[in-house]
Amino acid sequence: MKNGIYYDLDKEKYHNDPGSTSKSFLWKMHKWTPAHAIGADPFVPPPHVDMGTALHYALLEPHKAADFIVKGPKDRRGNKWTEAREELLPDQILVTEGDYDAVWKVQDIASKHPIIKQVNAVTCHYEASAFFTHEPTGMQVRSRPDTVVPDLGLMIDLKTTGEARPWRWARIAGDLGYHCQEAVYTQGWTAAGGCEINGFLFMVVEQKAPFCIAVYELEPSAALEGAAVFDRTMALYKQCKDSEIWPGYPEEVQALDIPPFEYRETDKPEN
Repeated sequence: MKNGIYYDLDKEKYHNDPGSTSKSFLWKMHKWTPAHAIGADPFVPPPHVDMGTALHYALLEPHKAADFIVKGPKDRRGNKWTEAREELLPDQILVTEGDYDAVWKVQDIASKHPIIKQVNAVTCHYEASAFFTHEPTGMQVRSRPDTVVPDLGLMIDLKTTGEARPWRWARIAGDLGYHCQEAVYTQGWTAAGGCEINGFLFMVVEQKAPFCIAVYELEPSAALEGAAVFDRTMALYKQCKDSEIWPGYPEEVQALDIPPFEYRETDKPEN
């Protein structure tokens, strides 16, 4: 794809673009190794991804929700679920009976949330695809933010989770690289020709009753760390692409110690 912003690009075309890389690929390189990133099995969305998409419609595009969210059987087993999937129209999301009821409960809760009300009152771009060049390496990157609010210079990413308490979700965000995602998405949108992004919010929805919603903004220090990870991993990505070598773990013997708390019968070594 050429650099720029595409407002109606099909998801499959976006995810399968051969000329660009993405945050998810880069984060796998960072957390694991280049071999893990390049050799990973094709991504198959788990059931909660469909639920996440349904919640996206319900919270951020409520005018589309009734047409795009389809109530399925009680569970995903058997022919009833298969037949229901075969009857879906393009872009429709099939969810279980219980998840369907939950979606509308969450939408009702969200309709009273002051930040969500403000976002839904202005023009937004939903799941637009941005393709841009990472200038230090000259490599192309793609990103697909959930929501961009041009009038507010705001980008919003919707996440579903089992637990949205601040300390718990901070650990999830760090482990999954959401601070790096902020860097990729905000830099990418502007570089691709979009508006300046002055704020990046994570809208976190708990998946079980009472379906509480928390809105978080990362501290500047976390965003700065994410940008540094992005740049460093892009340099590694370019090196691997140029050499066609995607290394795994080091081949030499590595010294390894057990965690300090496992020392129970002897004194743990001093640092």
